[in-house]
Amino acid sequence: SQNTDMILDNNGQLGIGTDIPSAPLHIHKTSGTALLKLENTNGTSQLDIRHTNGYGAVHYIYQGSEKWRAGQTGQFTDYSIYQSTGVGSGQTPYRFVVKNSGNVGVSTFEPREILHVNKPTGTACVLVSSPTAPQIRFNPNAVDGTDNDRSTLGQATGNNNFVNGAVAGDTVLRGTSTGNLLFGVATSEKLRITGTGSIGV
Repeated sequence: SQNTDMILDNNGQLGIGTDIPSAPLHIHKTSGTALLKLENTNGTSQLDIRHTNGYGAVHYIYQGSEKWRAGQTGQFTDYSIYQSTGVGSGQTPYRFVVKNSGNVGVSTFEPREILHVNKPTGTACVLVSSPTAPQIRFNPNAVDGTDNDRSTLGQATGNNNFVNGAVAGDTVLRGTSTGNLLFGVATSEKLRITGTGSIGV
């Protein structure tokens, strides 16, 4: 059947907005932003991308060339953001990966810990930026809201950030209210600053 908006060709391919469908379902829109909408007024809207014995992914094309893939991009149970073109020499196309184990990898497909950031060449670094006291915090309890129980590494942007006496520009390593600061080489402790302010070497 055929009209100006929809066509079903001899190969069983359905075209909406195009009279030359190139896939089992080909939707073409010349203006506006909404191309496909899934809506449910009583439940959950769901889109399944699946292969009966392989993987499912979304491919992003720009000017006829595939640029990115998102989903199970050939690795089955893992989710990844995969760069199809423009990958530098020695780099992995897997820019972001969530393993079946829950480990997350940035520029590595084999994250060794819950978060693994890899840079195969040059200097590896992670930049934390914020106009208000950029910091990294450590806490063994994910739901604990007590600030004194968090170990903190940060840069003060104002007076008394993190610890009393800090001024803007200070780099601060702060321990918890009950613990000590320990400095070690390999597994040996070399320097300790106790919670009372004593220093031991």
